[in-house]
Amino acid sequence: MSIEGVTGAQIIQRLQNIKGPGQIDQQAETGQAKTDRLNISDQAHFARTLARVQEQLDQTPEVRADRVAEVQQNLADGIYDSDRVIEGTADSLAGVFLGE
Repeated sequence: MSIEGVTGAQIIQRLQNIKGPGQIDQQAETGQAKTDRLNISDQAHFARTLARVQEQLDQTPEVRADRVAEVQQNLADGIYDSDRVIEGTADSLAGVFLGE
């Protein structure tokens, strides 16, 4: 069994696929009635998204290798296959879905 997660580099790489700047306001070019308008560039959206991702990464706890090794050993030893553990896990999941 392997335990894997999404790294910060993978998230940033996915965010870099955002498309370039949007199209020009056609009303302004045709001389029609002008109104106040706010356009936020794709770069600004990207920068904000990147900042949010960085905030989440900063709040994500580090992987505890000792705890991961312990869980892997417990899996190998079959500790999690007992009825008591399975029922406890099922009860916990049911509580999550029922809002308890």
